[in-house]
Amino acid sequence: PMQWDRYSWLLYLDAQYDEALAAEDSALHIVSSREFDSLYVNALREHHQHILSRTWTEYHWPDEYQLRERQDQ
Repeated sequence: PMQWDRYSWLLYLDAQYDEALAAEDSALHIVSSREFDSLYVNALREHHQHILSRTWTEYHWPDEYQLRERQDQ
């Protein structure tokens, strides 16, 4: 899903919003069909909303540090 999400960001930067949404939907489809940490799912949903509202200002993807921090809690 990370590749689709990153591709979505690049499409968004190029103002190809419909294509960005389609790529983001592909990423969401992958995470919904498998077991992924909710951190990933929430990041994808956040990006999807930013595409719709045209407010996506920076790219981020949950990293290993964020995952370890959640697991330690």
